[in-house]
Amino acid sequence: MRSRLLTEGPIGEWVTLPGTHTALMSDYIRFDPGGTGEIHSDSVLGGVITEQFTWSMTGPGRLSCTVVDTEPEPEVVGFTFEQQSSDVGAFWVMRDPDFDGFWRFALPVAPRQR
Repeated sequence: MRSRLLTEGPIGEWVTLPGTHTALMSDYIRFDPGGTGEIHSDSVLGGVITEQFTWSMTGPGRLSCTVVDTEPEPEVVGFTFEQQSSDVGAFWVMRDPDFDGFWRFALPVAPRQR
């Protein structure tokens, strides 16, 4: 599955690494199959922010993402998968190989469980 995500894109919904901190903030990102998506952030201090974006694969583990209406140029985002632990368990996460989080999030993201 991870190899498919690296080549076809991280289609689906992802939430920041689950833990007790989610009582104060809740972030998710959704990658739709058609190359669009949504970022949703909800925090005690910042309130609710929702942004639409477009995305495309530029190579294995590389995305080009553009936030609609606020960014004139796309951002190139790298991603890789690894297992990480928090105070509530261990999770497979997606993160940028150049820092601890993913794109606009300070934390990596895990597949959203429904």
